[in-house]
Amino acid sequence: MNIKFKRPTSWILPLCWVIIAFQAVYILQTRNPEALRAIGLERVSHRFFSSIGLLSPDPFWELSRDDDHTRLKQELKSIDKYSRYLSEKQFESFSIDSRQEYEGIGVSLQSVSRGAEVREIFEGSPAQRAGLQVGDIITTLNHQNIQNWSFNDLVEHIRGNAGTVLQLRVIREETSLEMTVRRDAIDIPSIRNIHQTEDGIIYLKIEQFGEKTAHEFIESLRPYSNQKLRGLIIDLRENTGGVLSTSIDMLDTFYDRGQVMLQTRDTERGRTKTYKAKHSNLLGDIPTVILVNRNSASASEILAGSLQVTGKALIIGEQSLGKGSIQTVYRLRKGDAYKKTTSYYYFPDGSSIHEVGIEPDVRIELSNREYYADRLRNQQGIAPYATDEDPYWDAAVKTLYSY
Repeated sequence: MNIKFKRPTSWILPLCWVIIAFQAVYILQTRNPEALRAIGLERVSHRFFSSIGLLSPDPFWELSRDDDHTRLKQELKSIDKYSRYLSEKQFESFSIDSRQEYEGIGVSLQSVSRGAEVREIFEGSPAQRAGLQVGDIITTLNHQNIQNWSFNDLVEHIRGNAGTVLQLRVIREETSLEMTVRRDAIDIPSIRNIHQTEDGIIYLKIEQFGEKTAHEFIESLRPYSNQKLRGLIIDLRENTGGVLSTSIDMLDTFYDRGQVMLQTRDTERGRTKTYKAKHSNLLGDIPTVILVNRNSASASEILAGSLQVTGKALIIGEQSLGKGSIQTVYRLRKGDAYKKTTSYYYFPDGSSIHEVGIEPDVRIELSNREYYADRLRNQQGIAPYATDEDPYWDAAVKTLYSY
């Protein structure tokens, strides 16, 4: 007997793939919209699922059609102080901070009376190759005197397309030098001043929480992995936060696999998401101290607060800012954008520091004058271990010796 099998209808297999793709995109939209945003599909996906009733429509997207965005700005302002409109330049600056990359010459500058002083030169950058040195004072850019320029104007002219040339006049110890620097793609390091003391204390400062910060953090500590250390000092002063996923990845280095590190609750439907560690305490049980001040916020508070309530770190400094909310950024048609609060975060013990801040374990009381002196040292790149004027450093070392 001959058995004949019918060939499947030709449209069934493509339909199956469409259904699978539909489900995959919907799961990403509801659980990990950042992945869609990275490839430019988040907004298209949101509008599609909103149109068929699977997601609530975003009224702010429709408000953005106003030429001057007046209604959009008003509606965002009514949510909270962290929801706001971003111009094209503001969104570009925000994206650079998040991605930790831009095109320029690779320096950190500080405005001074004569122009701009070179505060830091990034490793392998065009500025380093051209011979710029820390302490040099740039007085002209492409033959334009920059003495009265704002810092924003300065940054705008320093940055430019890779391959283009920038002419500089530099003052070095009262000697005038002419330099030509060819711009290139620059990676912005977020971790600075990595230092080991003679008695085994590791210090590092985190400037921001960008997309590469967690990787930088792990690589910065890797050389010390086989050493017996007295402790770790993480400096988060003046760190106003950044990328949520980065703070989660950094927490993952302190917790054992499966431990709860953080929870978030969205503002739309009250859904809770729990973040658990995926690895097994990569740093071991190294005594850890975290330095914060009145401007430490958002992702900084996530890292510090989570480790504080679980006993994995002691916090030293002033009470932090108290930003317990999370914003999502939506790009608009003309390169501008807006960000709005979409969730709040809670530590493993269920607590929130929103509008309150983190209460330090060891409080550093600073007058406004002392605070601004401390901030100036930070802007000048003076590491706390390199000065006798930093009360945070003394308190941190004393605390680690008492462990």
